[in-house]
Amino acid sequence: MKKKLRVYAALQEESNAGWIWIPKNDSIKSIDVIKISCSDRSIVCVARIIDERFVSYYAESPKRLPITDIERAIVISDYYRDNLGGIQTKNDYTFEIEKIPKYCCLPRLKAFWYHPDNAIKVATRLAVTSIVLGIIGIALAVISMVIK
Repeated sequence: MKKKLRVYAALQEESNAGWIWIPKNDSIKSIDVIKISCSDRSIVCVARIIDERFVSYYAESPKRLPITDIERAIVISDYYRDNLGGIQTKNDYTFEIEKIPKYCCLPRLKAFWYHPDNAIKVATRLAVTSIVLGIIGIALAVISMVIK
């Protein structure tokens, strides 16, 4: 889906969340992993779908610009806006949003590897390191058994 959307700032309590709020789409459901591209930059994260309930909750703060058209809105934290090249809120940009298939593990791993929450980022990197070290250990054990 390639669409021109107005960028809104994420809620303060969602600044470390690994998701972006996007307009309703037939092929993308809430909590699907997606790839979002803007200009020449892209990110992988989790999708949340903007609905009327979210719009009313978002509008509770008088400091926030209210979302007027949910079909042309995207709510992104500053972390993801910076990773997309420093896009600004209250401006329109053309985004390409595509769903990552369930069987694609590397893009999903990338979503956690570059997650805005440091605890998730560290846990993912430790898990990958553990898997690599486990494979090296098994390989060394097999090699030592073959050489004997």
